[in-house]
Amino acid sequence: MSSPLQRALAALVLAGAAGGTGFAIGANSGAAAAPAIPEQNISAPAPGTTRVLYSLDAKRNDRQLIAVIEAAKTHLYFAIYEFTLQDVADALIAAKARGVDVEGLVDSGESVKTYDAAVIDQLRAAGIPIETEHHPGGVGIMHIKALVTDSAYAIGSYNWTASATDDNDEILEVGTDPSLVAAYTNVLQQLLLKYKQ
Repeated sequence: MSSPLQRALAALVLAGAAGGTGFAIGANSGAAAAPAIPEQNISAPAPGTTRVLYSLDAKRNDRQLIAVIEAAKTHLYFAIYEFTLQDVADALIAAKARGVDVEGLVDSGESVKTYDAAVIDQLRAAGIPIETEHHPGGVGIMHIKALVTDSAYAIGSYNWTASATDDNDEILEVGTDPSLVAAYTNVLQQLLLKYKQ
């Protein structure tokens, strides 16, 4: 027979071995690792690609929008709930100046607020048609945050504001899938026509 001390040592060795095995099994049992978020590249998306961007990783979703705007060749349609970013407005005006057909849709309530109205007035002064949502009976808002060009789209929760760029948790998806470009183009064209003044 073994002594109590030998039995205690054997029990400790077995417990350690069992715990180690359990840890090793648990480590390989498909437990989710922390997600890796790819670095944000500031460029128009390459054909056949999609990026999903989290606003606070690099705080430059506005630069992503501008890259998509700058890559537009023939047309660009947008619908935006809140719009106060001067750099995005400047990019839209520059696109219009180089011959891109630029048209936009804004919310009737947000667009008359002082901080939105200034940017929208600049776009209109540059010859960009900006339609305003007008739901029957005043019920409902135009809550879309989307931009689509001849070859790419940008859509998500991201309003075109400093707080959405620097402070808020926002998602912006930027992609080039032709079927999604066509789908978003169709939706925005329908809305622009529906609210044409």
